[in-house]
Amino acid sequence: MVVAQEYTLYVFLNFRNLIRTLIVIEFCHLDPDDNFLAMIRGRKRVRLYGCQTQPLYPNPLGSKGRTIQSQVDCDNPDYQKFPLFHNSQCQEYVLESGEMLFIPAFCWHQVTSLDTSISINMFFGDHGDCNYLSKIMKEPYWDAFSYWFLNIIEQNRPLESFRRILANLPQSIDNFFLKQYHEINITSEIREKLIRLVLDYCQLKELPQAEERNGKHPPALKIRGLLWRK
Repeated sequence: MVVAQEYTLYVFLNFRNLIRTLIVIEFCHLDPDDNFLAMIRGRKRVRLYGCQTQPLYPNPLGSKGRTIQSQVDCDNPDYQKFPLFHNSQCQEYVLESGEMLFIPAFCWHQVTSLDTSISINMFFGDHGDCNYLSKIMKEPYWDAFSYWFLNIIEQNRPLESFRRILANLPQSIDNFFLKQYHEINITSEIREKLIRLVLDYCQLKELPQAEERNGKHPPALKIRGLLWRK
């Protein structure tokens, strides 16, 4: 008996980028969601580089936006500046009209329009209370996921509210992933792993003492700078 697996699917239509004219090259980057890239018209070249951050030299922690961009020009890499890019492994494919490609979450990818093209991205996560977060906190995703999460921590670090975010970090984490992935019932193991990641990054032994707060919601851990990417 074959049991169908359910997924939470949300379609992202960016009409500014839906139609691309010849030739548009996108920076190599990673997204925090699984993605189907569907070609309606034209062709796009897609390069996939896996989930390891080091060979792709991500932008410094604290860079704005929801995605992580590589500093490497994949079409003309500077191996003196980025020597570890030699170790990257690339899979390349030309996506034709009527074809669809699965791009895993946290997988580095570069997409180049080869013609005037129309395409749709469909971002989604696994169905269930905490299935998607459980998946991306394991290999091969963990290296890229942890960098992505610390990038968001660093985005919030200069703010006056950051100490209150740290003091209420368990609740802030739950609230953040509820908004990002609609994840509920985050396990204590996952929560503790994320707290330890943040403590180690901030060079803290323990979280600050939480003060009594007004309102029922914890201080918001937010993605900063969604309108542009550094």
